[in-house]
Amino acid sequence: MELLVKERDTAILIPEKQMNVVVFKDDDQYTAFCPELNLATAQDSPEEAVEDIILAIREYAEDYMNNFEIYSKSPNRKHHLSLIQDISKLHDDWEIREIIEVRYGDLYIRPVQGRG
Repeated sequence: MELLVKERDTAILIPEKQMNVVVFKDDDQYTAFCPELNLATAQDSPEEAVEDIILAIREYAEDYMNNFEIYSKSPNRKHHLSLIQDISKLHDDWEIREIIEVRYGDLYIRPVQGRG
């Protein structure tokens, strides 16, 4: 938990954000993209896009755990394991909302020089 405010005898704690969701307009639809899990959804409104990415995150976590042998050995998916384990412990969509930070705006993708 992250300390938000502390006054005298009271502390307000909020869950730490573990994942980002970027919502951006793409032609006539809104896309929600979670870079940590490489998931994206598109809907007619930003709110629907966020709801849909939450559903996609939950379903991906369930699928990952149900097909653990495949995902845990996949070069582009095995690094998701710690997030998937955390998501699997959550009880509902509200708890998923608590660990994501939603940002609105454009998404810029550029090549990275000198990797490796």
